[in-house]
Amino acid sequence: MKKFKCSVCGYIYNEATGVPENQIAPNTKFDELPENWVCPLCGASKPEFDELKDEQPSKIETSLAQKEHNVTSRPKSDTAMQLSIGQLSTVFSNLANASEKQDQVEMSSLFQKLAEYYQLQNVQGKNVELKDLLDDIKEELDNNYPEAFDVVRKHDDRGSLRALTWSEKVTRIHNSLIARFEREKVPENTNIFVCEACGFVYVGNTLPEICPVCKAPSFKMKPIAR
Repeated sequence: MKKFKCSVCGYIYNEATGVPENQIAPNTKFDELPENWVCPLCGASKPEFDELKDEQPSKIETSLAQKEHNVTSRPKSDTAMQLSIGQLSTVFSNLANASEKQDQVEMSSLFQKLAEYYQLQNVQGKNVELKDLLDDIKEELDNNYPEAFDVVRKHDDRGSLRALTWSEKVTRIHNSLIARFEREKVPENTNIFVCEACGFVYVGNTLPEICPVCKAPSFKMKPIAR
């Protein structure tokens, strides 16, 4: 029997034991689960699960190994990456949050002002299709994150490695949520919460006792106005 791990929260589905409390009998193969089955902890869909192998390396290490050839064979560019106005707003907002966690109040305030400035400059264009968002996220997960992890590991930058690890988790959360919204509409009376500690988004009316991703207590999960 096989085991499958949720790439969002780390929950492991064991075919041998099933999930009896959710009416999934023991010895139920992963492929036999309904297509609309979701992770019992975080609500991620089946495609967000990866099969666990014996002595399997972490997902990040696996992704790096799979992309190593592509990373090293790509032509190098001498031009710095150009960030969009929306991306700049996001970067400064993240820096503001990071500074606040380190009690750098003045620095956090300055970063927040920059984030708000670029947010105001970010004029929304045409409506973006969910498929386009999913394609962009796939590019991030398949190519951009492995490249970034490769760089920070070569420089032994533990701070950046920690930030990238959590950022990748949140990107997978976004991917799961967008895929879910593409499949089904969430009823109007369903609440949406976001974890202030890690950014995990929970859809449902009954909060789990702890965040499935970072294990923060439920009071850290704040409702989002719809």
